Parts: sequence; C-alpha cells; structure tokens
Amino acid sequence: MFRFKSLFLFSKSLFSLLLILVLTPKINVNAQTPIPEENINNSGVTIVRPLSQDNLFSMAGGERLHTEATTAISAQNYSLAIEKLQESRQVFNQLSNFHLQLANQFQGVNNNIYNARRRSALDAGQKRDEVTYLLAVTHEEAGEAPLALPLLIQVLESQLPTSDLGKQAYQRLLAFGFTNIPLSTPETPETPETNPEENNSETPETLVNQPIASENDIFSFTVGQNLMIQAQEKIDQQDYEGAIAKLQEARQMFQQLSSLHLRLADVFQGINPDIYADQRKRAFETGQKRDESTYQMALIHRQQNQAPLAIPLLIQVIGSQSPSGDLGRQAYQQLYDLGFVDTPYR
Repeated sequence: MFRFKSLFLFSKSLFSLLLILVLTPKINVNAQTPIPEENINNSGVTIVRPLSQDNLFSMAGGERLHTEATTAISAQNYSLAIEKLQESRQVFNQLSNFHLQLANQFQGVNNNIYNARRRSALDAGQKRDEVTYLLAVTHEEAGEAPLALPLLIQVLESQLPTSDLGKQAYQRLLAFGFTNIPLSTPETPETPETNPEENNSETPETLVNQPIASENDIFSFTVGQNLMIQAQEKIDQQDYEGAIAKLQEARQMFQQLSSLHLRLADVFQGINPDIYADQRKRAFETGQKRDESTYQMALIHRQQNQAPLAIPLLIQVIGSQSPSGDLGRQAYQQLYDLGFVDTPYR
C-alpha cells in the first residue's frame, strides 16, 4: 500500500513538471545582439542626443525663421512675414531669458559658466531686438503703422537710445510724429558738423519710407478728440449707447497713448532732458483727455439712472486727478449728489 502511494505521488509530480514546461513560452537568448552605446551608463538613465543646431529652440532655429520672414517680405507677403517674425522674436526672447536665469544660478559659484551664459543671453537679446525692429518696419510696410509704436518703444527700452538700433527706432518714432524732438545724446550730437560721417551713414537707413501720423491712425491724439466730439453729437441726439461706445474708444486710445509716452519718457530720463520733459507732457495731456472721457461716461450712466456703473468711473477720475484738481472736484461732487458720500468737499 505504501509503495503504491509513493508511485502515485511521483507520477503526479512528474505530470506537473511536464505541464510547466509545456506552458512556459520559449525564450531565445542571443548573446551576440548589440546594445546601443548611447543607452549604456552607470546610472541606468537613458542618454539622449544633444539639441541639433537646426532645432527650432536654438539660435539657428530663430535665425531660420528670421530668414523665412525676410524672404516673405521680399515677396510682399507681409502676413506671413509678420507671423515668422513673431515666432522668431519669441524664440530669441525665451533663449535670452533662460540663459540669464541659468547665469544667475552660477553667479559667485562658477565665473566661467556665469560669463558664458551672460554672453549667450546678450546675443539672444540682441537678435530679439533686431527682429522686433524688423517686425515694426514690416507692420508699417503692411499699412499697420500704429502697431509699430509699442514695438519701437520696446526696442528703445532694451537697447537704449545710445545704441545704433535704438537710434534707428527713435528716428522712426520721430518721422511717425510720436515725438518731435530730434535725438541728441553724448553719442549722437545734434550738429552734423560734429560727426558728418555718422549722420550721413544713418540717413539712408533710417529715414526712407517713413510713415507720417494721420488723423486715421488708431494711436492719435487728434482721432481721440474726434471720437469725443462724435460722442457729444450722440448725446445731443439722445443716443446714449452710441455715445458710450465712442467714449470707450476714446478712453482706450488716450490710455494707450499716455502709457506709451510715459514709457518713452522713462527711456530718456537722465539721457535727454528735452525729450524726457516733452514725453512727460504728452503723457499728462493724453491722461487728462482719458479722464475727461471717463467723466463723460459717468455722467451718461447717471443720466440713465445707472449709478452702479457711474460710481467706479467717478472714483477712477478722482484717483487719477486727485481731489484738488477741477475734474477731481467735479467727480467728487457727483458722488455726493448720488448719495454715495455724505460729506461735502470744499
């Protein structure tokens, strides 16, 4: 009985072993199969190839977009050129920022890496500004000259008016009518006799095909004033919705103009007092017109019994004008008449 039981257990074990061998998949082992060297390292981390020079996110990639834009400009395909320039500008700007961030991490730690990344950031920033300037010129060629204004000011903010590119950007603003004072810095004398070769060399490059400000521009003090006149006509016709629409356009235009003039003034602070003072004056004038259009909008809302819409506008006027100004006092009086405040202001 014991012998029979042992034979039975042996047969059962042998059957299980055969079953495992049948069900186990066949594994081919080939010791001669090569393993790529680029995937071998001590840490087990896959090693990838470095960025190729024609990669979009590189100086070469930004240059390629720049070249494609230049080709499109030659073919007068300005929409494509603007698209390529915007892409190129973005690439160079990101490269400049990333190199600068990396440089800051090594400041005081490794001067070689710090200086190398700073140079790379400077090179990418220079290309960004060159592309920005070309983008502004392309907008002008495409009949979109007002769109060039903020781009030219960006170039000046980055380059300063003492650089060649900064001088060219200011010359375009001068010809556009955004400023009327010729540039004069220690590096750029006013009198041609001081440095005639420099002045003559810049003339063909900066003064050809310059747009002149017109009353139809979207960035124009005159257009803003006309919008306010049109709003008054709408009010006389009791077309209050139309009046508010015109005043909103005027308010937005004066706000943008004031901001641009103020930014340009900051560029010339400590460099050219005449331009600085002139731009500050223009920023004040456009800001004044912005507040006047805001006040008119508030009066229309009050006329229509829409106090919740009028109150924030009146407070904006006081915040910009201060209560000591005539317009500020009028705005406070409106708040008093509406019952929003209960203390008279003398």
